[in-house]
This record gives sequence, C-alpha cells and structure tokens, in this order.
Amino acid sequence: MTQSQEKARVLAAASDIEPDAGRRLEWYAHVPIRCFGERTAAEVVAAGETRRLIEMIRDIRRAEKEWR
Repeated sequence: MTQSQEKARVLAAASDIEPDAGRRLEWYAHVPIRCFGERTAAEVVAAGETRRLIEMIRDIRRAEKEWR
C-alpha cells in the first residue's frame, strides 16, 4: 500500500474516536503519540508501523466503549 492509502486507513480507524475530520488530520500530522516515542501518526505510518497504530486506535475505541 502507498502511504496515502495507509493514511486513509488510519484516519478511517480514528473516525470512531474523533468524528471531526479536521481534528483527525491535525492529530495525524502534529500530535506526538507517547507509546510511539513521541512520533506523530504520520511519522509512524512513514516508518511502516501502520498496523501497530491501527491496533492502538482500536484498543482506545474498545476501552471507550467499556467506560460507557
């Protein structure tokens, strides 16, 4: 897959957590993620770790559902 396709996968996975597309794009490009060594989602995808990132997003989604 291309990085564009990987980006789309990550943003789609994150849509359940953050419905606002603009905020998702901001997160993807600019917000450091602690469990990925303070790298942004874009940097994680560029490093070929999309699968791990999507797993983290799914874990967050599951945890949110448990707290509701």
